[in-house]
Amino acid sequence: MFRFSLVIVLLSSFLLFSSQHKKSVSGGYYAASIPVCGIEEAEEGLTSTGGPSITILSPKDGSMVISPFKVAFQVKNWAVGEDTTHIHWILEELNAEGAVANLQIGIHRNLKPIVFEEVNPKTRYTVKLLLMQTNHKSIGKFAKVSVQVK
Repeated sequence: MFRFSLVIVLLSSFLLFSSQHKKSVSGGYYAASIPVCGIEEAEEGLTSTGGPSITILSPKDGSMVISPFKVAFQVKNWAVGEDTTHIHWILEELNAEGAVANLQIGIHRNLKPIVFEEVNPKTRYTVKLLLMQTNHKSIGKFAKVSVQVK
């Protein structure tokens, strides 16, 4: 849990200094210069059962999508809005070997689907949605889906 909180603190710090980075159409920031190690390790200790939850409704894991694509989700027992608890999203672009080649991150403050517009054709992506406290600390609840852009 500590490693996961550390990753979120680092990502939140990045957002504070985002003026140095190019903003994406999706509302997040390109983060190719940020080391992405630690995200996979952070997931190992997390559970997604009981209390608040987040579920990705579409696209289904492993789906083929067309750019731009939307990620629809459902949140239970957790407020999502301005100046309150919210969602952090992470869009990982994967290279041919499956390693993260590019990373975009952002904050989502409503229950409408998230639209990802700046994606490359013939590329695999992983989308992660994390439930966050007002102070940007994770509660350890997340959902993820992998897609292939046509």
